[in-house]
Amino acid sequence: MEEGTSKPAWIRSMKEHRKNNGSSLLSLRKILRYLKDNLSDREQNNLEKRLLEDPFEAEAMEGLSLIDEGSIGD
Repeated sequence: MEEGTSKPAWIRSMKEHRKNNGSSLLSLRKILRYLKDNLSDREQNNLEKRLLEDPFEAEAMEGLSLIDEGSIGD
């Protein structure tokens, strides 16, 4: 975290992305369900289409996929 800030840089970045793009970000819950292969085929397909359309969210998903599964909450 940067000095004098209370939130990690990635959270501030996501909020800035939402503000600039007028779109809601994927929920963390949905991302975690995707990474744990707990989405229906339709949900998975919709999420993957969205990732193709939004490089920011695709990059966030890629970063989260690198985190050890044991450290990801439900």
